[in-house]
Amino acid sequence: MGEEFHIVMYPWLHMGHIIPYLHLANKLAERSAHKIKTTLLLPKKVVSQLQHMSLHPSIVSLHPITIPHVDPLPLGTETASDIPPHLAPHLATAMDLTRHEVESTILGLQPRPTLLFYDLAHWLPEIASKLGIKSVSYKPVVAACLAMRIAIERSGDKGVSESDHPPQLPPEYPS
Repeated sequence: MGEEFHIVMYPWLHMGHIIPYLHLANKLAERSAHKIKTTLLLPKKVVSQLQHMSLHPSIVSLHPITIPHVDPLPLGTETASDIPPHLAPHLATAMDLTRHEVESTILGLQPRPTLLFYDLAHWLPEIASKLGIKSVSYKPVVAACLAMRIAIERSGDKGVSESDHPPQLPPEYPS
């Protein structure tokens, strides 16, 4: 692996996704003897909040992306932490609206990116393919969340009932 290996990462706009991406970038820098450059595309305020967590700032850079306003999100919304959970689909719409900025940012990066990690931006593989970059879907999810979802699906429970009570876990699910 030469000096020109460059990874771009664009995680879902939630700190529970962004921080694992940053940890991965730091680990790749350490494990590669600092030969892998990584650029994380993040909302502007997140860049200032997490800059100190880039343990290798010369090769792990946090690049600001503007998250456009989408009604009914409050002005200035950049991450899921800024909103109640029921507004997350609107944040996903805002993320989709960053497509052109993300593509132009990727085109301007040096060295040219080799690999693109994405989470929920379903349109990134298309951009990566068009630019001759390989893409990787990386979804940092807690194993307990997956186990709970599988257990609920196996029990046949379809989710929240009309009375807004959370689904009951099947008896075989460990507590």
